[in-house]
Amino acid sequence: MSSLQRITTWLLSRGLSQEVIDASGVHWNGSKIVIPVKDIDGNVIFNKYRRDPESEDGPKYFYETGSSAALFNVHTVKDLHNQKIFITESELDSLLLNSLGLNAVSSTGGSQTFHPEWFLDFLGNEIYICYDADDAGVRGALRVNTMLTSAKIIFLPYEKGIKDVTDYFKTHTIKQFLQLTEEASSWVIPPDPQTLPKNKSGIDAITKELRAEADSILKKQRLLNQENKPTRHTEMMLETIGKRIENWKKIREKWGSEKDGKHLDDIARAKAVPITNYIKFSPQGFALCLWHIEKSPSMKYRPERNRTYCHGCSAHKDTLDVVMAINGCGFNEALKIILNKG
Repeated sequence: MSSLQRITTWLLSRGLSQEVIDASGVHWNGSKIVIPVKDIDGNVIFNKYRRDPESEDGPKYFYETGSSAALFNVHTVKDLHNQKIFITESELDSLLLNSLGLNAVSSTGGSQTFHPEWFLDFLGNEIYICYDADDAGVRGALRVNTMLTSAKIIFLPYEKGIKDVTDYFKTHTIKQFLQLTEEASSWVIPPDPQTLPKNKSGIDAITKELRAEADSILKKQRLLNQENKPTRHTEMMLETIGKRIENWKKIREKWGSEKDGKHLDDIARAKAVPITNYIKFSPQGFALCLWHIEKSPSMKYRPERNRTYCHGCSAHKDTLDVVMAINGCGFNEALKIILNKG
């Protein structure tokens, strides 16, 4: 069997139809699988590559130099209305759904990369997020859901051997998959306030709201457990809410009396100091993350909010967080450093 025949057999074994393989332009170039990424008009903007399935050398997926994350398969959904559209974690998963007669797109950047503006190309449809069943996939799905709260998340069932959409269809039918859409729902934690409250009572109101949200999620988690359905997303949401409550508690403890607004003003001024005063970012706005070990920069600076977001570990941080991490100090010490207090 030639290498071309071997790769074609491998693609077909993953559930891709020959018709979809040909239409998408996916092909074997003699050393790797080429996955053309097209713009909304169907023009190829760059290629993504998948290594030979029989090889373990090098990264599984890689890109052409100079390419950036894009919405794969967007040209197939641009004119759809009132249709089901699935967002998968990988290009091959979306092509598998195409082979089954379903509409699907994916980010070429993986589970932690999705841009809100991408939704503009296919709004007006029923949107379902169906990422991998591992922690990164669940975390990515929750993140995408915050960008479009009307979207719903499909969490793949707890079954041996099921990690992604392709695994699911090895043992399940399209009818069973569509049943998952009936059970899907939106899972969004209310965003943290972008401005600090004026007093402790304001913080108490926020934490009260967060605890009520946690109670609601716990109730849903119990029901999911009883039905033997996935609950990792509820665990992650509870972890996030718990961290937020602890953060607000720490801020509350650092304040003086109800009338003491000076400390609040100091915090606001410190957070307004540009993070770029302390970290040098690349022209594309990336730097090595301060909160996990990595070789390639994945921490992105967001100047409009003066915050960083790491695509590797999902850490959202402000100027105070950055100064604490760089200097290995606590909150008050970082505040003094930023405001040049002795």
